[in-house]
Amino acid sequence: MKKFSLVSTLLVMAIFVVCCGGNNDDDKKTSENSQSAETADSDNEKTDATTEETNQSNEEVDAETSATSKEEANEDDSNPENTTLSCKNDLCTDSSTNLMWSPKTTKYMSWDEAKDYCENLEENGYSDWHLPTISELRTLIQNCENTITGGTCQATDSCLSFECRDTSCGGCEKTATSNYSKLGDSGDFWSSSELSDENGAWYICFCHADVNIGSKDTKNRLRCVR
Repeated sequence: MKKFSLVSTLLVMAIFVVCCGGNNDDDKKTSENSQSAETADSDNEKTDATTEETNQSNEEVDAETSATSKEEANEDDSNPENTTLSCKNDLCTDSSTNLMWSPKTTKYMSWDEAKDYCENLEENGYSDWHLPTISELRTLIQNCENTITGGTCQATDSCLSFECRDTSCGGCEKTATSNYSKLGDSGDFWSSSELSDENGAWYICFCHADVNIGSKDTKNRLRCVR
């Protein structure tokens, strides 16, 4: 009887140990799973944070790139195609002549009005402007061999008589574009040069690079130069 009781007791204890050991294993596995989940959540949070920082960095780079592209586009827009010109704040300097040109006027003026306008102009801190001579104005002509500076047209600061306007001064074929002006101008622009033997003044029509003579009362466009 005592042997049976002892066996029973040992059996119960063995079952208890087995059960307790299994629970510990389960608890251990549960703990390990919980730690793994927490680690995964932490890694996901780090990944999300890194992704957010990367996206923010990319957005900043895109914004800087966009701003730079706009600035470059604006600079390109403000600079005519001719590579000798550098334009800033609506003033253009031609490195081939060292002449600085003002913006073209919005109004048409007679020759006397044009001269007075330039002599009294104050633009971006400069006040030493004048209406360009015919030789200075011809430096703005491009793509027309007859009337560019050094072309066959004889009308220059040293030749201002009526006879100086030969047939080559008529320029080139008239076009709808402004490809004869370095500054993209079209239409008639006054020079300060007067006819030396008659009443009149020289001007250039950039529509076909024509170096011509007109009445001083005629209303033309102009750019001042310094």
